[in-house]
Amino acid sequence: MSGMTIRTPSEMKKFATRIDEYCASMRRVCNELKSKASSAAPMMKDEKSKKARQKIEALADALIGGLPEAEGVAETLRNAAKPLEETQNISM
Repeated sequence: MSGMTIRTPSEMKKFATRIDEYCASMRRVCNELKSKASSAAPMMKDEKSKKARQKIEALADALIGGLPEAEGVAETLRNAAKPLEETQNISM
């Protein structure tokens, strides 16, 4: 995201909303993946299958673990948009 500049409050809010939507979608997909891997566990009898399931679950957990940072960026964008919006209202 370096080099990216959003100058208008409405665009900042729109981008923050898209980040939120991405996070919600990613969290849902990862939780579904973990649930399905868990459901398949009884059928995974060999060591390779068990290790593959563990790797899938670890990947899903790692992806979910990074979401709070993205959600924080969305909140920062919203907070940064507020004074800009107020400035626009004053100058109009």
